[in-house]
Amino acid sequence: MLTKHYLQRAFMNHRQDESFLTDLVAIPLQFTYATCWDFWHTSSIVSSLDTGKIDLQNWFYYKKHKMTAKDCRKASKITLKIYEAMIKSSLFTNVSRDKQYYSYIYDRYYENIDLPRVLVCVHADKNLKNQQELRIKFDANQAKAIEADQYLTILNQCLANIDDDLTVLTPTNKNGWYIYKIKDNSVNYRINLANYKNRNHQYTIYLDGGHSWNLAKEQGALISGSSGTGKTALIESLIYMLLYYTNNVSVYVADGKHDELFAVMSQILPQSHVVAGTDASLLVHKLVKIADKRYQDMSKKRKKNPRLAFADFDKFGFKMIVIIIDEQSAITASLTESKSRKQYENDLMKLVQIGRAAGIVPILAMQQANASSLGGTLGTAIREQLVGLRVLMGSPATITSQDRQMMFGTGVELPPTRFDQVGSGYLQTASMSNPEPFQAPLLPSKSEDLYKLLKHNS
Repeated sequence: MLTKHYLQRAFMNHRQDESFLTDLVAIPLQFTYATCWDFWHTSSIVSSLDTGKIDLQNWFYYKKHKMTAKDCRKASKITLKIYEAMIKSSLFTNVSRDKQYYSYIYDRYYENIDLPRVLVCVHADKNLKNQQELRIKFDANQAKAIEADQYLTILNQCLANIDDDLTVLTPTNKNGWYIYKIKDNSVNYRINLANYKNRNHQYTIYLDGGHSWNLAKEQGALISGSSGTGKTALIESLIYMLLYYTNNVSVYVADGKHDELFAVMSQILPQSHVVAGTDASLLVHKLVKIADKRYQDMSKKRKKNPRLAFADFDKFGFKMIVIIIDEQSAITASLTESKSRKQYENDLMKLVQIGRAAGIVPILAMQQANASSLGGTLGTAIREQLVGLRVLMGSPATITSQDRQMMFGTGVELPPTRFDQVGSGYLQTASMSNPEPFQAPLLPSKSEDLYKLLKHNS
């Protein structure tokens, strides 16, 4: 983005040498510009940029994203603030041959600079707010200069000047563009299951209005959260949404502590689909045998029909099986015999390894996703396999650095969030580059209402 960067000190020195003749030329030019253009647009105090010029340059981008006139005005104001911040941060290239020039229109000295290109997409329409984004094309030197916090702090300050409900999340890098997803805190993306409507996709469930998880493509889930963060309620929400797809999905539940989840689900699901305590090891072993049997059947059919070589499990007539294991560490601890514990650990490892091809999706939940909770020596390997969905329940004040690293990896920082009540946390699917804040779906507060809701959907 080529623009003039004003040099205020040079302007002060220049006025000492101005003549009456140059004023006769400058004043009409300044007056004409101010009335015909500048009066109708928001101008920068540090450069010759204004929202009108940004509108013209980004018109095709705005049209492509179907932004309204109001959306375009807001986007251009945000873009102008970002350009000003870049100038103050010296994130530009000086392209002037000489050091300074003088403009009669602006009545000040300037230098020609080239700023990184900025594109902003915002929407007033609530249904389009999850498409809001900010794109910046930094060059190699500029990218190195911002790598500490990836310019998040300054960008959020710019957004707050226009709309303090907007924040940017950690960017992805695509074709030289830094793409920042814009989170809009004015919108309640939280799903109320009492009013939930099926989105008509047999393997996709929605965790909130802006985040979905495709169980067939993004295999396995790991959920972590200390007591009182809403982990069990999230699991019940997942089961509720899975029950929409009973023709395509079978749900199994293992409750390591023989607690609320077992009490509720034993009244909802078939008796053979709900277990507690050490019986979880028998259920996992049973599902491993089912997976092996499916593999054998698919292998035979693929030999007869080569076109099925890369077909998914459902093309062979198999239903997806989802196994939810809550309080995984309690199950491991209750298996006191080393032989039984080793068998369970091996079965669990095999299930997370071969589950995807066989159409079996494991969801493991625990208070802390450390190696011992996941099955002793195999714990780390099991955790690394469960990458389809990672959920860490809790607020920034309660989540420890160890919890964050175990769930999302070393060096990953959690973005700021205003969510701090029970049911909030961070999630990351296999298709997301970084974790993002979310709020788990709302469930009825009364147990009898929760039972009626789940029973109605089973």
